[in-house]
Amino acid sequence: MLRHMLNWTGPRGLPLHIVAEGTGALVADALVEALRGRPGTIRDARTASLASLQLVLPAIRLDQAAQRLLPLIGQLNQRPAPDLAPNPAPDPAPASTEPLDGAVARGRIYLPNADIQQRLFLDGYGRGFLELVANACERRDPRTGAPPLMLGQAEAAGTAPFDNPALKTALTHVTALGGAYGRFGRMHQLKFDRLPAFEAEIMRNLQSFQD
Repeated sequence: MLRHMLNWTGPRGLPLHIVAEGTGALVADALVEALRGRPGTIRDARTASLASLQLVLPAIRLDQAAQRLLPLIGQLNQRPAPDLAPNPAPDPAPASTEPLDGAVARGRIYLPNADIQQRLFLDGYGRGFLELVANACERRDPRTGAPPLMLGQAEAAGTAPFDNPALKTALTHVTALGGAYGRFGRMHQLKFDRLPAFEAEIMRNLQSFQD
């Protein structure tokens, strides 16, 4: 499907922007794998029709993402970013996001900061969705029994792949919920997933790339 889109957009000079949420990161990873080694597509992301890739709370193992998605995001973020007009004063919002370096990036990964991650829960489970996936659906380390780290977890930002400046630029933390917490300072995962701050930041990023 992605190959068809790139073949369709490339000759017409149309940029392709991909946004994947949660387990949609697995679909994006499979599409990238299908395009590996094809000249003019993922093999050379800087000259492909793929203009941006944004992953929202990606439910994919960090070690799996490091094979394809993270190198692609690194390539995308080595492309020059457009000059941006100063942003107007933002309207008050119930939540906010913060790029770690304040930059606009063609590759983006949206994830909660550590404090907010600890506040998330699902019905019948005291932690968030990514912790549930890691503990119940993924293979544990055979030596330690520890669950794998998921790309959308706050801890991922401190791992070795993000020593690469092009990948550090990709990180965008949800830093505030603006009083939107529920009882006991917690927030249901579904309510968190629907925060308007995600869509607002995604659209701001997309509107930046009118090149």
